[in-house]
Amino acid sequence: MENEIINPNQQKKCSIKDHKEVDAIYFCNICKIYMCNRCQNLHLQLFPEHPKIILEKNQEEIFTGICTEKGHQNKLSFFCKTHNQLCCAACISKIQNKEFGQHSNCETCEIEEIKEEKFELFEENVQYLEKILKTFEDSIKELEELYKTIQGNKEQLKINVQKIFCEIKVAIDKRQDEILLDIENKFKESYFDEDLIIKSKKLPKKIKNTLEKGKSIEEKWNNKDELCFAINNSLSIEKDNDIINEIYEKINKCKELNIEIFFNPKEDEISNFIDSLNEFGSIEINNFGKKEIKKEQKKEREKEKKEKKEIQGRKGRREGRRK
Repeated sequence: MENEIINPNQQKKCSIKDHKEVDAIYFCNICKIYMCNRCQNLHLQLFPEHPKIILEKNQEEIFTGICTEKGHQNKLSFFCKTHNQLCCAACISKIQNKEFGQHSNCETCEIEEIKEEKFELFEENVQYLEKILKTFEDSIKELEELYKTIQGNKEQLKINVQKIFCEIKVAIDKRQDEILLDIENKFKESYFDEDLIIKSKKLPKKIKNTLEKGKSIEEKWNNKDELCFAINNSLSIEKDNDIINEIYEKINKCKELNIEIFFNPKEDEISNFIDSLNEFGSIEINNFGKKEIKKEQKKEREKEKKEKKEIQGRKGRREGRRK
């Protein structure tokens, strides 16, 4: 099987020259090649023990342990502490140009040296994810109920507006449209849209997948050949935590909203509406501050914030010791 040297993160066609236009459906993690179905059958006969990855549509790039910087193609054997990422020998080369030495002035080390520190952080992140998963799922349910209530209030407000305008519909159709649009804008500015729920509902599955990934990391951690894969997965968990925390904080802020919006025409406006049509009615917001939170919920949130700060503090102290 004659194959080309390719960058796995830049091509998802078969790596074999004769099939380079055929979509790849497998990836060999040992040979570092993509394969179509025909090539996979031959590869399986020659190397039955090689682990393979089945490619899915729109899946994230496969981590191969090889540097993807242009012109490198080296094993990721080093770690840049300055940028918190894996790198290869060419990345830390003292010869600096457009392709080499991107991390030559950074604080770097071999991945073996960062092994214990990253494993400790990995364990902390996994523990945090396990604790927050159930709370996060409950918060999504509360958010959905809150969204239904808000939508109900909004629709009721629209109905009230429409009843008033029906009495003088011919003269105020234009103003009615303006008021309805104003309601939509006020709710959008004061509350949140369904996009937050859509994003939130995807996260529990992402957390579960991350936790499953974490189980395999522990098995590979003491295997020198698998270490860079384990650390890369650990870095992925770090990034996942940042995304999860950002959306989780948005959910909590939305749950604490306590805003009421009314449509209030003045008493003398209805009888004089023709003369004052352009200023008829207004959308007002009464903001009573944050919604009261139950003591148990408040205590649980304070505990979550404390745990998050402790993880960040330990990370900061480790970085301080390195300096």
